[in-house]
Amino acid sequence: MPEGVRRSVEDADVLFADPVFVGLHDYDEVPGYPDVTYRRCAHVVYPYHQHRIPKSMRCTTVVLPTPKPLRSVLHEYGHVLDEQLGFELVLAPVSKYAMTNREEAFAEAFAAWVMRERWVIDDEPASLRLCPLALDTFERLADDS
Repeated sequence: MPEGVRRSVEDADVLFADPVFVGLHDYDEVPGYPDVTYRRCAHVVYPYHQHRIPKSMRCTTVVLPTPKPLRSVLHEYGHVLDEQLGFELVLAPVSKYAMTNREEAFAEAFAAWVMRERWVIDDEPASLRLCPLALDTFERLADDS
């Protein structure tokens, strides 16, 4: 990950455990996905979701309760970066999952940008699907090193 981008997300905590068990949050079921639980899926927990933790100790946290591929980890850091940028950018979807909502489109675009040719969708690098706004935003951040 380029230095300028890394500095933008380095303050996020990382949890390699069941977030409900350790008390990070008390959400179990993922809305709209009956077979998915937050206890096992990668996700980001923002401070305003951490009701069990004193406010002074809350921090945006990347949750990786089970081993995940690099693309999934980068996707979650995309959510952290999205928060750092104020949840304002609307980027074109680069994958089917990115069509879910604005937040997933941003995270998937970030993962595609970092992965470059290593993430292929329909025989084409996902990074070729990045819109100009995504390219400009991520390159600008990378140059801030």
